[in-house]
Amino acid sequence: IYTGEDTLSLHDALPIFFAKNKEGRYILFNRAASQFVGKPVDEVLGQDDLTLFPPQQAQMLMASGRQVIERNRVQTEEEYLTLPDGEHVFLATKGPLQDSEGQVIGIFGISRDITDFKRAEADLREREGLFRALVEQSLAGIYIIQQGRLCYINPCFAHLFGYDSPGALLGVGTLQALASPEDSDRVAELVLHCEQEGGDIHTRFSALHHGSQTLEVELYGRRVDYRGQPALLGLLLDVTEREQVEQALTHQAMELRQQNEELERFNKVMVDRELAMLALKHQINGLSRQLGVPPPYPQAPMPPEDLP
Repeated sequence: IYTGEDTLSLHDALPIFFAKNKEGRYILFNRAASQFVGKPVDEVLGQDDLTLFPPQQAQMLMASGRQVIERNRVQTEEEYLTLPDGEHVFLATKGPLQDSEGQVIGIFGISRDITDFKRAEADLREREGLFRALVEQSLAGIYIIQQGRLCYINPCFAHLFGYDSPGALLGVGTLQALASPEDSDRVAELVLHCEQEGGDIHTRFSALHHGSQTLEVELYGRRVDYRGQPALLGLLLDVTEREQVEQALTHQAMELRQQNEELERFNKVMVDRELAMLALKHQINGLSRQLGVPPPYPQAPMPPEDLP
C-alpha cells in the first residue's frame, strides 16, 4: 500500500489495484488509485465509494461489488466515473477475495483508464459514419475489388446497372462480368494489373445494364490496402449522355466544317464570275470606243491584274 507523496503523472499511471471487504469498504488502495481520485491512501482506507464518487456512480460501484460476491466469479466491465480532473472510462476486472479457507471476504479489482482509447474509438466511429454517409449518398458508383471480385459497392453503383440494392449486384462477382463482350477482357486485365502491380486505372468501356441497355462508363481506380490485403478502390461514372453529347457535337462540327467549305467554294465561284463579267464589260466598252460608239457600261476602273 502506497502512503507516500503522489509523484505519478496521470499519463504514466500504473493500473489501479484495490480491494474491499464484504461491506464495500476499501482495505487496499494503490498509488495509481490514489492519484486518480486525488486523495491520499490513508484517507480512503476504511471508506466506501460514497466518499470518492457522486452518489449515483458510487451506488453503481457498490452494486457491482455485491454482484461479484454473490456470483463468486470474476467479471469485467466498463465503468464511467467522474474524477477531479473530469470524466474517465475504466475497464475494470473484479473478482472474489477469499480467505485461507475459501470463504469470500470481499473483492479485489484491477482497473485501467481507457478514456483516450474510448475517445479515439468514438472519433473513429464518427469519421466512419461521415465517410459512409458520403459514400452511400454519392452520385458516383463506388466499389472495392479484392482478389478480382467485387466485395463492396455503394447504392449508386447498383442503381447505375439497374439493380435495387448492392447485394443483388454483388452476386455478379466481377467488374468484367458487367462489361460488354468486346471490352470484358481488357477490363479484367486492367483490374488484375492494378490490384497486383499497383498504379491507377482510368479508362472507358461499354457496360451491360440489367435491363439489357448498353451504358458507356468511365472507370477510375487505385490500389489500396483493405483489411490487410491489396485491393482496388475506385469509382465508376455513367457517361452515356456525355458520350452522346460529345458525338453530337463532333457530328455538328463536321457538318459545320463541310458547310463552311461549301460556302467558300460558292464565294470563290461568285467572285470569279463577277471578275469575268467585269472584264467582259471592259472589252465591250473598248470595242465601242474603237467603233466610235459611246461605251454602253459605266467606266468602272478594273484592276490591272484582271485586264485581258
